[in-house]
Amino acid sequence: MLPDITSFPVNWTDGMKISSRDFIAMENAFADDLRDARAAGLHGYAYGLLPTNQPEVDNYPKLVYDYARELLVLRECRALTPGGHRIEITEANHERRKYPAQLPAVAVAAQEPGRFDIYLRLDPAERVGAGAFAANNPPRHQAVAPRYELSKRRADGTYVEQENFLKISEIEVREGRVEVLSATGRYIPPCLTMHACWPLRRIHEAGEERLKGLVQHHANLVNRLGVDGRSDAAGEAAGLVEKIVMPLVASLNHYRYVLPAQPPVCTAVYCKDYVQTVRFWLDRPFRTDVINRFKPELLEAMALLEKTEPRHGAMRPLFDQVMQVLDGLDQFLAELSRYQYDKREFDTYDYNRLAPAGARAVPAPPPAEPAPPRPVPAPAPPDVKRPERIY
Repeated sequence: MLPDITSFPVNWTDGMKISSRDFIAMENAFADDLRDARAAGLHGYAYGLLPTNQPEVDNYPKLVYDYARELLVLRECRALTPGGHRIEITEANHERRKYPAQLPAVAVAAQEPGRFDIYLRLDPAERVGAGAFAANNPPRHQAVAPRYELSKRRADGTYVEQENFLKISEIEVREGRVEVLSATGRYIPPCLTMHACWPLRRIHEAGEERLKGLVQHHANLVNRLGVDGRSDAAGEAAGLVEKIVMPLVASLNHYRYVLPAQPPVCTAVYCKDYVQTVRFWLDRPFRTDVINRFKPELLEAMALLEKTEPRHGAMRPLFDQVMQVLDGLDQFLAELSRYQYDKREFDTYDYNRLAPAGARAVPAPPPAEPAPPRPVPAPAPPDVKRPERIY
């Protein structure tokens, strides 16, 4: 929902007196139009952290706790709020251009144990001076910046989502120490893309490795079994593995090149859809014992993942479940690829041969002695014509 418009264009008239108030009203009207244009393209997941342009910045968004002053200071954050407001706080701009003039901070007592949500509030209507001071009178900053406010709220499992609020991290205070959970990867803030922060990048890379590993297990299984002379158990396993990896063959490039530029929920939904497809093929009776040994645990983990709804502000639990299911599938397919179905192990490099892998030269058995020739029966004597009797 778009907020109400409270600033309107100025009615310029020749000869009128002008003041800073008129220019501020005009700027506010332009800012409202730009905000509405951005917000029109937003949806429930198209907001959050933007990738930093400074790769050397560690633990983005960069929150630093000052133990001497007991202040949590935000030093680096580029983001878009749910209402389309732009957040731009960088160490480079603050140090070189004094924009903003003051970095947002919040008081956090190191002796107050607990877990807290950290919110950044942007007030575009209230502007504060920023940048270098002007050389002429009156004394003033040359630029203005929106007012940023950093606040903490004791964590209770709820998520506050407003047009100019953004939850950027969580902290845990324990035994006089303050841990920023977004810096350690225990909390993932809402992000505009999968490449907006390092925990999401690592999750995406690890997921790609798992998915490629599943396809490789299928290749290993086919190479071992060959194409002819499969037992019933081997054929059942090969058919199941082929159905499991077939969706990946058609979508791995989409996962690799398209999903990193989209919100994290798109990657989560991709994985949930794939797991649902695998569960469809796995949830049926099988005769092979190795399949039945892994099936109950896999089905339980898949059912739990399917019940978990994606939350843009709390994606860490969902991705943990996704990785757990992918790890289970990796172990399952690895076991299927090396299981001895017919007590023979075939060459893994040429699946058109059925020679044992690393087969040793076995001497051929001696040829059997030829059977003695069968006696040829003597031909029957020719019929002798008897003389006719004369009566």
